[in-house]
Amino acid sequence: MVSSRFQRFISFRGEIGRDDFLRATLVLFLASIPIAFVSTGWLIINDLDPSVFEENVVLKTLLSLAVLRFTLPLNFKRWHDLGPRLSKFWFGLYLLSILIPSYNDFDNPGYRAFASALALLTLYPAFKLIFCPGNKYYRVQSQKQEIIAANIIVEESYNSRSIRGDSSRE
Repeated sequence: MVSSRFQRFISFRGEIGRDDFLRATLVLFLASIPIAFVSTGWLIINDLDPSVFEENVVLKTLLSLAVLRFTLPLNFKRWHDLGPRLSKFWFGLYLLSILIPSYNDFDNPGYRAFASALALLTLYPAFKLIFCPGNKYYRVQSQKQEIIAANIIVEESYNSRSIRGDSSRE
């Protein structure tokens, strides 16, 4: 049972609604807190200064790739749920910003400016992933509208029968 839930969590297939996306993101954030404490404790136990982590780009990249293994499937599922409401270009830009280190890791001012501009540009797809309703929402809304339409048709049919029944008696 746990393995099937874990497989769904790391699979790139399917869709994930806005609520499930936010819940899964919160779970990943909460899971990263003990990992940060353990990694900092490991550095201290091995007599390494915790600032080594911030200076070591390779270590930061490896940790980022481990986190990406869980966040990328969530982002792709959410993108599938959004459908045409988020283009491939914007989603690709968003993924690129995830993979590129922060501007603090670059010494060249040009690279710093590029990383900063990319971070600003990715606010749009990030807000779309978080706030825009997806196919799951629209399917539920269309089902509600179908039910309402069916109720109206039944109600009109009932009213027309009762009116015809009343007028035929007179």
